[in-house]
Amino acid sequence: MSGVRLIVPLLAHRADETQVLRWSMLGTAAVFAIYPLMHSPWLMGACAVALGFPLGSVQPMIMSKLHHITPHDRHGEAIALRSMTLNLSSSVLPLFFGAAGTALGVGPLFWLMGAAVGSGSWATRALAGPQNLTPGAAGAVSPAGGVARGGAGVGRASSRGTSGSGAGNS
Repeated sequence: MSGVRLIVPLLAHRADETQVLRWSMLGTAAVFAIYPLMHSPWLMGACAVALGFPLGSVQPMIMSKLHHITPHDRHGEAIALRSMTLNLSSSVLPLFFGAAGTALGVGPLFWLMGAAVGSGSWATRALAGPQNLTPGAAGAVSPAGGVARGGAGVGRASSRGTSGSGAGNS
């Protein structure tokens, strides 16, 4: 993976985080689609290496994108939520996939995860565009998952799910 990390600065110079995220998800889905069809240890090793390229390139980009799309005063919350999600999935998913793999076999699990990751790449379109590169810009994705509409306090979601200070300026 360290070889991939040497390439990341060149990749970051030529593509934005959303493009790298989208193509990494599609690359991961493609490897997951063919992995169960490999019967040779050498081909499985080649798939593992091929999987390392998209995963190794996107990991640093996630933190950068997270920093760009969250308001300045909510960076800590966003990073904490990301960490909690990763830790929870590291605990729960092996149990789930072990049980499902016992019932279904390994191939369907790879294909299911490939389909999930591939379809998730479609959702990255919501992150694309220059309006989302400036925290709090009109049209930026709010922490609540909605789109900020403008006005004072843009980028901060109120309890009603609109942007602004919650004083009716949406």
